[in-house]
Amino acid sequence: MTVIGSTEPPPEVLSRFPRAEPTIRRRFGEDEKFRELCDDYVECLLVIERLRQQQRGTGEQFEQYCELSLNLEQELESRISPRKEAHVTPPGPGEGADLSTHRHPDTDPLTDHPNKS
Repeated sequence: MTVIGSTEPPPEVLSRFPRAEPTIRRRFGEDEKFRELCDDYVECLLVIERLRQQQRGTGEQFEQYCELSLNLEQELESRISPRKEAHVTPPGPGEGADLSTHRHPDTDPLTDHPNKS
């Protein structure tokens, strides 16, 4: 069980993302929001386990906490995964460079006909 407010990352987070342990440890030490996210995740897991033990693990509340735990996992993963380079989308119609004025260098700009050299 994790002690909220600890200086060490929760074992629940480390065991869920074992390959990211160095990143988790670094982020946990540097980023208060990340620590809060880790604490929220652990609290959510504790509620899920308590509901299971109380035989109420099939109700709506259980379902909501399971969904919340998945959302928290996704948020944790997004913060510990290496950032992917932004995907550049080519400009659509009417965006970007105006190609209607682009001419081949061997084209006469006045007539759009090939230069006679």
